[in-house]
Amino acid sequence: MNPPLVACLMPTAGRLHLLPRAMRSFSRQTYPNRILIVLSNNPEEDEVIASLRITPDIITHAAVPGKTLGYYRNVTAQLAVAAGATIAVHFDDDDWSHPERIADQVAALEASDRDCVGYRSGLFWLEEEGRAWMYSNGLKCYCLGNSLCYWLKVWERAKFPELRRGEDYHWLREIDALGLAPEEPRIIAAVHNGNAVNYPIEQQAKSSISWRRAAEWDEMCRKEMAL
Repeated sequence: MNPPLVACLMPTAGRLHLLPRAMRSFSRQTYPNRILIVLSNNPEEDEVIASLRITPDIITHAAVPGKTLGYYRNVTAQLAVAAGATIAVHFDDDDWSHPERIADQVAALEASDRDCVGYRSGLFWLEEEGRAWMYSNGLKCYCLGNSLCYWLKVWERAKFPELRRGEDYHWLREIDALGLAPEEPRIIAAVHNGNAVNYPIEQQAKSSISWRRAAEWDEMCRKEMAL
């Protein structure tokens, strides 16, 4: 029996220079039955995005520009359902994912009675400074938005709110989420000038125990996040 088809959902705009890194991360995943849905919401990039469809496991789509991130999340999820996927994984266009990430999360989702699994901690790579930081949040209802893995049947009854940002955290309030804590980080999030959210990490670290400098991960981040 084949494992469930997993759709990695990747809305993108203005990050053509970062896409090869994210797509390389997808191609190295060990989970066998997967597709990548790349959604362009920038008309000037549609043709280039479409040219990325070089293998059957990559689906590209041009979306109406000027909508919210929540809207684009819903479009990618709908495309995943149409492709026959039963599980969705958020696979951001500027992140790196450990090769075992999809396999680990799918196994955790199937073994649980929860709607969604995700990570409460993750690495953030300050690209200009060349420094790694670790973010950890112990709240029971919290998962990093870029780490969500969920049943698409759950999405069909609870769509993402059409917000420009924070749509994932609002969505988590509507479902039964589960946080995972692997021994090693499974995601590296890039911090750069094009982020949708401003990350003044070093300032936040002065007043929040959620952030810590993770110098032990600098070398690995530098290697995996190379463009």
